[in-house]
Amino acid sequence: MPQNLTIKFEQGDIAPRYTDKVKQLEVHTAIVTEKGMVGGKPLVDFQIKDTDGNEYFFMITGSLCQMLGKAIDGVNLRNHGTENP
Repeated sequence: MPQNLTIKFEQGDIAPRYTDKVKQLEVHTAIVTEKGMVGGKPLVDFQIKDTDGNEYFFMITGSLCQMLGKAIDGVNLRNHGTENP
């Protein structure tokens, strides 16, 4: 399972715009599996649905979730002067 994640930062006015050919997915449940990885580290499963009601999931490591959280905290700190505006 990948341990690296490319994180890109975009301003709201240049954020990605998707065509009708790209289906929107909605996350409806996140499951944290304690000791889900070799070595006892957690995994996170995201259960998602598409616009047709088909269900899928994707899995990432707890470490990648933490990386995303820290990136968001950094953006909030830079733009709002606090990690939790």
